[in-house]
Amino acid sequence: MSDNAMRLPKDKELIPRALIRAMVFLIFATVGLVAYAKWTDQPLAGQPPGGEIVAERMIAVDVKPRGAATVYDEGGVLIREFAEGEAGFMDSIFRAVAYERKKSGASADGPVSIARLDTGRHILVDPNTGWTMQLIGYGAKNVEPFVQLLADM
Repeated sequence: MSDNAMRLPKDKELIPRALIRAMVFLIFATVGLVAYAKWTDQPLAGQPPGGEIVAERMIAVDVKPRGAATVYDEGGVLIREFAEGEAGFMDSIFRAVAYERKKSGASADGPVSIARLDTGRHILVDPNTGWTMQLIGYGAKNVEPFVQLLADM
């Protein structure tokens, strides 16, 4: 194949100018809307509604390879053991807790709190950093171990 066969005609544009202009407009419009919201102190509409804590339990978790975990109460008493494959999501959550603790310079040790709110939602709170995670949107199967730990009180 010759070099001429691989070249596009000069009158053909790979990306139409109208599309490029629309993308630039979209970028500026997005930045403008965010700037307006920040300058006018608009409320954070995407935040889930808060609630009062109706049940709470402090736990410490020893995560093991391949989705196994051992859960203790704050006094060190064994609460539950999860077999391989049962606590894979829990492993992810506690890696996030460890990351937040390292990022904030807090102690890597210590329990976390699982709580149920009056709205029916479940949250995980790290008292060492004040970090909170809403246990919502991860699927019932993933959140179930946390719900069970709170129900076993």
